[in-house]
This record gives sequence, C-alpha cells and structure tokens, in this order.
Amino acid sequence: MREEGYVAADTLARIKASAKKLGYRPNRAARGLKMGRLQEIVLVIWSIEAMGEASELYMGKIRALDSILRKAGLPLTIRIEGEGGSVDFPEKLVEDLETDRPAGVAFFSTDLRILQKVIQRLETAEIATVVLDELGKGNFDNIMVDRGAGIKEALQHLYETGKRRIYFVGPDDAANRLQGYEEGISELGLKPYYHYLSHVGKCELLFQQGRHAARNLMNLENPPDAVITYSDPVALGMLDIFKENNLKIPEQIAIVGFDDKQAAVLCHPRLTTIAHPNVELGMAAGEVLLKKIRREKPPEGGWSRLIPAKLVIREST
Repeated sequence: MREEGYVAADTLARIKASAKKLGYRPNRAARGLKMGRLQEIVLVIWSIEAMGEASELYMGKIRALDSILRKAGLPLTIRIEGEGGSVDFPEKLVEDLETDRPAGVAFFSTDLRILQKVIQRLETAEIATVVLDELGKGNFDNIMVDRGAGIKEALQHLYETGKRRIYFVGPDDAANRLQGYEEGISELGLKPYYHYLSHVGKCELLFQQGRHAARNLMNLENPPDAVITYSDPVALGMLDIFKENNLKIPEQIAIVGFDDKQAAVLCHPRLTTIAHPNVELGMAAGEVLLKKIRREKPPEGGWSRLIPAKLVIREST
C-alpha cells in the first residue's frame, strides 16, 4: 500500500480497489506501535517571536516540506518551542521527542550551541533530523541558502547594465552575502565599496537604516550608481529617500534588495531583489529526512546541501 516497489503494479491496483470498496484506511497509530515510533514528522519553530517578520520565508519552506512528506504518507506536525525568543536548553522538548519517537524532526535555525546539543540527543535516540537554513557551522545535516550566489548574480546583472560603483549596504557580519559580494566584485575587476549598517532588527528599523544610508551615500563626492542591500526593507528605505530627492531609478542609481518579500512588488518602481529558494529548500529537507528514515547511505560529503538564491529582475535595475 505504501508503493515501495515490493508489489507488482496490477496487483497493487487490485488491492487498492478492494481496500476502497471495503472502506479500509491505514491506521498510523497501529503502524507506529509496530515500528516503535510515531508515523509523523515534527517541525520545530523556535517561538513565534523568532519567526517574526520572516514568516513569508518560513511559510514557503513549510509548504514545500509538507507537500513532499504528505506524498510519502507522513503528516507534518508543527511545534512552537520557547517563549519570547528564549534560548534556554529545551529539555522538555527533547524528552517529549525521545518519548514520542517521531519518524523525523526538522528544525528552523536557533542558537547554534543549543541546536547542536538537541540534534546530538535525537540522533543518539536514532531519530532522523534535518535543519533548514542554519547559517552557523555545526555537526548536523543542514539545507542552506547560498546567499552569496544570489549576490554574484546581481553583480553580473548590474555590470551588464553599465554600473561600476556598486555598494554593498548591510551589516559587517553578513558573512555569506559579503563573501559573494567580494568574490563577484573581484571577478568583474571592480573596486568594492561598503556602507555598513550598525544593527539588524525588525523591518521598521531596517527601513529607517536604509533611509539613513541613502542620505549618507547621496552626499558622497562620488556617489554609487548601484547598491546591493542586505534585505528588502533596507532597499525600500533607500528607494524612499532617492525618490524624495528626485533621483532617476535605475538610470542614476539602481537598487537590489534581498528576500523577495511581497512589498518588493508593491513599491514603484518595483524592486529587483534576490529570492530565497524556499520551495527547493523545503523539498530538499523533506527528501533528506525521507532518505535518513529509510536508512539510506549518505552521499559523499554528507546530506547537507547548498541551494543558490536567485535574482528576480524588476524595474529598480
């Protein structure tokens, strides 16, 4: 009934027809008793506060993960852990998972040290795990967005449109983005330019920092002809100031955001931005979990994957 290739197609069709006629439904609880684990996948989100304004990005990944698991007959259960973004070790969570023994557990990123300890406990209990887009380096299977690849694609696009003074506007600890920027700038034979943001926070703060950065860059003796920003709110703040000062976009200055949030298509001009591969990441996480549950041998280099972000070209460039 699970279509794992052990039964001939015509035989399986007859069995399914008979099951439908008799009103048979598989009992996941009974199957779980036989196998000694729940027939479900648990997705751990580290508090609503941690999810916060990244909910657009979360939901795309969750939908894709749920879709691939449902096809395998494994429902997805979401557990929201912690309060107020707490990073205390979640002993109760680990004990519940060790007791319930789900088929697998997926995690969104949190404090790296805690994540490492939780996964180590679960892997010891032979519970398959995977992490969705943890930026830190840990000893676990991680499906991560290659933000640098998207930055490099944006640089190539800006170069082809004639831009040469291309600034990176963001925090100085955005390692993956900065690596992509520096590599891309070097490959194009251009000089790197930076305007660092002092603090990364909620959308409103990022928007205001974008406005402040735009004012500073406009007052330079040789202002940029393009900017690649840390996030869409930063880009939108910069766009706001440039329009206030009657700069022509993209002729005088081109703007690239990051995240491809809904607001990117609600502004004028619409924002060129770098999109997270949410569907690909969610599906890859599901595929890795299913293979680990089936005890398949990991490929050379392990189960972790790096999926490139993609440039979405609109009117701001």
